[in-house]
Amino acid sequence: MTYLRRVLTTVALLIRANPRRATVSVVLILIGALSMPLAGLTLARLTDAVIAGRTREAVLLGVLGGALAVSLLTMSHFAHNVIAQVGESAEIAFDAQLIEMVQGPADLTDHESPEYADRLAVLQDEIGGLAYTVSAVIATVAVLAQLVLSV
Repeated sequence: MTYLRRVLTTVALLIRANPRRATVSVVLILIGALSMPLAGLTLARLTDAVIAGRTREAVLLGVLGGALAVSLLTMSHFAHNVIAQVGESAEIAFDAQLIEMVQGPADLTDHESPEYADRLAVLQDEIGGLAYTVSAVIATVAVLAQLVLSV
């Protein structure tokens, strides 16, 4: 349960850093993820239309299938660019919090403590992984959405 809480806290931090871009990235990933199951359903109907000789319906379904394939590729690509921007915004916000923590009302003995310095070094090193964390969470949600649509 603590792992889930940490993930949700990280996602909340990323959303607060740039809410508009975080929402755009989720929408783009979901559109891209749902394109594949919808393309499968479209191809099934396309096959039925071709076998039944319904040319107009087959052409429209073929165009829709192509649009879904393009959507799958482009939405995922653009979503990853937006996720990187959200991660950068979160890094900037987290750096500001880290700077406040270092310059805050800590005692001089805290600054001289090796444990305190180690914690700050680890925090500073781990900031870069925020975008990957949210990308993994969004990918998990996208796979669950694909599963729900496919079944």
